[in-house]
Amino acid sequence: MSDTPPKQGKDIVLPRETKGKAGFGVDQPGALIQLVAAGMIMIVTGFVVASTVFRSDAALGTVFLVGMPVAGAMILAVTASIYWSNRLGKPREIVNVMKEIPWGGSEVAVDVGCGRGLMMIDAAKRFDHGIAVGADVWRPRDVSGNDPTSVWANARVAHVLDNVALVKSDARSLPFANDSVDVGMSSMTIHLLGGRSIQQAAIKELVRIVKRGGRVAIIDAGRGGEYADYLKEEGMVDLRISRIRFRSFPPLHSVTARKPYLE
Repeated sequence: MSDTPPKQGKDIVLPRETKGKAGFGVDQPGALIQLVAAGMIMIVTGFVVASTVFRSDAALGTVFLVGMPVAGAMILAVTASIYWSNRLGKPREIVNVMKEIPWGGSEVAVDVGCGRGLMMIDAAKRFDHGIAVGADVWRPRDVSGNDPTSVWANARVAHVLDNVALVKSDARSLPFANDSVDVGMSSMTIHLLGGRSIQQAAIKELVRIVKRGGRVAIIDAGRGGEYADYLKEEGMVDLRISRIRFRSFPPLHSVTARKPYLE
């Protein structure tokens, strides 16, 4: 991703389309497929090579027979951990973070990098008259089945269709006025954006759109302290950093902060 955010097009507000597939997918599906393939190749190669060399060199054959399958099994175990973290760990962490925000039921919340809508739909469930807006460019490599129609489908299943909206937008150039939303949030997105300068620009943009007294909430893979420093540089207060959650893999950090009422 370049250091210069792209210009926003005119058609950034997406129409409601509920024919997509419900469900929240898994993060970085291509990486998971590669890990499964690598693990299987290690196991199969170990057995094949061991059977070839065992008669001529028993010690070397044993190394291949034991070492490579064990390494392959470890890779598969890591893959399984990542998969189940997507299914269980990340949703639980989102619920914990959302509980830290003092919702009133009529807020405007923006979920940057919303993917298939897990975090924004959790917010929408807390609203009577509020609205949760998902902003994303929906890259297929980031989440399996990553498409705005899946957000609408999930909102329909959760009975919050009237409390959600979607915009197509780069995280560094959000189509919202300064001090215009109550909560700016993001889950497992910022680390995917590129270098640290780009990540910092995305956090700065979150702070820009949040009203005085509003909140920012970020969940990401083990970068809480760094993100907290960025938020502090932007003048945010009441910073809270969770301990690293090892029930997720990779371990997750969450950060929340408030924009001060007075400059």
